[in-house]
Amino acid sequence: MQVHPHSLPDIYTNNLRWKQFSIVAAIRANAEAIGLTFEEITHPKTMSPFYTSTLAKEPNQIVRSAGFQRIKPHLQPTEAQLNYPHHPWLDIFPCPVFRDRYIRLVSMGPSVFDADEFCLDLQNGGLICWGSHSGEKHDASGSGAPWDLRSWEAQPWFLKKWWFVLGGEEGGLFQQSRWWHEIRGDQLPYFW
Repeated sequence: MQVHPHSLPDIYTNNLRWKQFSIVAAIRANAEAIGLTFEEITHPKTMSPFYTSTLAKEPNQIVRSAGFQRIKPHLQPTEAQLNYPHHPWLDIFPCPVFRDRYIRLVSMGPSVFDADEFCLDLQNGGLICWGSHSGEKHDASGSGAPWDLRSWEAQPWFLKKWWFVLGGEEGGLFQQSRWWHEIRGDQLPYFW
């Protein structure tokens, strides 16, 4: 029996290939998705465009009426984003539970939560944004969607250390990280 090259499966079209998004490219894309420039995200004095100076009693109504509908669902502001002043770097992560908990913890004071340590862990690879790699496209962003929670994975050490900010085992980021591990054939360790 002779096998022709045409009859063999193409390993490049019959599997999923993922590549890691540059965290800077993901931040840039999400900043633009909420109407901010990269310079605004990186400037220390910038205030979130979502923060309102009055308490939002009906955050869903504010989101609908304030023109936030154009923003991707995972980036739409939470109640804490509307009610507490914060820097917009938080607004760019597509995990509403994380954003809400982070803002509430930081507003309690520095003894409850070390925001600087958390940011350092983010910079050291605690979160990964995945994009698909298709064909000959070799740009920095691939064709993933950094504004979609499904594109993100937290490293096991990051989940263990920051579980209370990320929503624990029931949180979206934990669930999504578990999915990424399973798709690779790994098992995400249980921390509780």
